[in-house]
Amino acid sequence: MFAKGMLTIDIRTALFHGMYSQLHPLVLSAASIPIKKGPSEAQKKKVEGLVKAANARRKADEMKRSSVKQGRSGKGGYDY
Repeated sequence: MFAKGMLTIDIRTALFHGMYSQLHPLVLSAASIPIKKGPSEAQKKKVEGLVKAANARRKADEMKRSSVKQGRSGKGGYDY
């Protein structure tokens, strides 16, 4: 009646739908629970340190760029 591979596909489909019907409610319930736990104090301090380091690096880059531009303006540059 059935082709050789047809029966296997029907069994696989039935198994999949059986697992899906059990797994789907579990995934929905887990996904609907909001995350109530925020970052730890150690993580907050780490982020704060990274932000301070980034700001210091940015400020140093700005000072360097400002120095380059001042050198081009003729204030204390070369005598031609």
